[in-house]
Amino acid sequence: MSSLLRKYPILVNLVIIILVAILGILIANFSLAIFTKHGEYSVVPSVEKMSYSSAIDQLHAEGFKVEISDSVFRDDLRPGYVLEQNPTANSKVKPGRTVYLVINAVNAKQVAINNIEGISLRQGKAMLQGLGFKDKNIKVVYRLGKHENLIQSVRVDGKKLRPGQRVPVSSVIVLEVSDGRVGQLTDSLLNVEFGVETVDDYAGEYPTEYSEPTEEPVSTEEPVEEVVEEEGNSLME
Repeated sequence: MSSLLRKYPILVNLVIIILVAILGILIANFSLAIFTKHGEYSVVPSVEKMSYSSAIDQLHAEGFKVEISDSVFRDDLRPGYVLEQNPTANSKVKPGRTVYLVINAVNAKQVAINNIEGISLRQGKAMLQGLGFKDKNIKVVYRLGKHENLIQSVRVDGKKLRPGQRVPVSSVIVLEVSDGRVGQLTDSLLNVEFGVETVDDYAGEYPTEYSEPTEEPVSTEEPVEEVVEEEGNSLME
């Protein structure tokens, strides 16, 4: 070996480097297989619509870690229950993987409602829906008003809403909307008290109480023939 090293030093060193590299690669692959648990997997259980405490107990029993990624409010599910999970149920993942949960919040999200008085009903409902209010939580009450379908006031829990006030998105919003009948009622009252000026289509055919009857001029002249006859008779006499 020493003679080879003295005779072919470069070649021997190259062979040694190659062997060390191969050995290093084998050790690295073996270590990765141990730490990453290559070829091993676990099935994620379904914990949706379970209470948070029950979901944690089941996931920990399966060897998973648990973290809450978000919380939202839904009125069709009890507070503190799991809405979503990631990875999803029945997914094959590495043992010890972290499962992220979305929990139903205890209290509904609160939003600020800007001043929507004086705008149309359609526009006001669109703004409330954009904030997260559902159609079933938006009530409309019509009041006597001048303009039709114009929001006069907004009430929550029987109290008038202040512009910019924050309320839960689960609250019932009552919109008091004008019905546009003020003008109609005013016209009706004026018609009853003062009457309405109308146009008579038959005024040209029948004289009104203000029209004066027309008289044909009476002629005072006598017929010409009669005058001539009278003059002739007088001459004969």
